[in-house]
Amino acid sequence: MNLAFAAADWWILLVYVLIATVPGFICRKYVHGQDDFLLAGRSLSVFLATATLTATEMGLITVMYMAEFGFTHGLSGMTLGLIAGGATLFVGLTGFMVRGLRESGVTTVAEYYQKRYGPGVRLLGGIIIATAGILNYGVFLKIEAEFVRIITRMPDTFALPLLTGAGGEPIEFTSIRVVMSVLVCIVLLYVLLGGMVSVVLTDYVQFIVLSLGMGLTTYWVWTHPDVGGFSGILEAVNEHRPGYGINPLALESTATGLIGIGL
Repeated sequence: MNLAFAAADWWILLVYVLIATVPGFICRKYVHGQDDFLLAGRSLSVFLATATLTATEMGLITVMYMAEFGFTHGLSGMTLGLIAGGATLFVGLTGFMVRGLRESGVTTVAEYYQKRYGPGVRLLGGIIIATAGILNYGVFLKIEAEFVRIITRMPDTFALPLLTGAGGEPIEFTSIRVVMSVLVCIVLLYVLLGGMVSVVLTDYVQFIVLSLGMGLTTYWVWTHPDVGGFSGILEAVNEHRPGYGINPLALESTATGLIGIGL
């Protein structure tokens, strides 16, 4: 199976996975109870909590859809990011809703439902939250596995010569399912062993890599001669999205119809 990744690429990927996940496996000795497993002992500093939240929200899908949004909607594509940033800053500074939840001493949102409304609401809320989380994770997992398959140019199916069926033919595997299974196993291992402590440590490493990667990439794009800095970006927006690229409420009419609203 010929893949696009060279040996150096696989080594970089392997080293990153080890650096990002090994601390999660090691820290299991610090998990002594439910609060440690689910809430990292309720002891995260503001900076560490910000780092883990950023790494959680700033994933592959977020980067890709915001890049596409910027391509199709120009500078107005930043509208969602500005709204999200303002809302996050407001919650962080005021403790809106979060402060009351923390002061209640509950471990989960469903537990808060029971404390506020009763066990029936807790059960219903827990089912809804779990279902939404599973569906959301399934969508994200499939897209991320598809990204890995495309970036490595992995074929849709592949066979392992050592594994054969009843007729002696090699058993074929669907590549996207294999990638999804590997990703799930890695995540489940470090989460089940170290709980939220593992998640925080892993997210912290991801936050560092994301910050460096996005910072260097942004600088490279910003200073690239073909881009021409901020003035070059404005010229491109005015050329390809005239009268639309800075207005999030505008509609752009094309040969195929309306592209959509910036918001």
